[in-house]
Amino acid sequence: MLWKTLGQWCKAAGLGDEPRKVLDEIAQVRAVDVVMRTRCGRTLRQRCISNPTEHQAILLERLKLRLPKHLKSFEDVVTKTEPKTPLALSPRPI
Repeated sequence: MLWKTLGQWCKAAGLGDEPRKVLDEIAQVRAVDVVMRTRCGRTLRQRCISNPTEHQAILLERLKLRLPKHLKSFEDVVTKTEPKTPLALSPRPI
């Protein structure tokens, strides 16, 4: 259902009816965490969006989408760590 809707949205914007290609291109836009330390020892964090390429900007404009300059920052972010024990995969009965 979602793919059909996205396909119709792309077709209406003049981008064809293959939403996967459009989505793959837009997915290359990245969120970047900028971390800076101040002289007084505080850490400033800002989550920013990378600038889209010219091609991505055209796609976003055609779809009438605007990227935010900044994203909401969260102070209590859990740091990703590797699992202590590897996950064991057990075969499923057929």
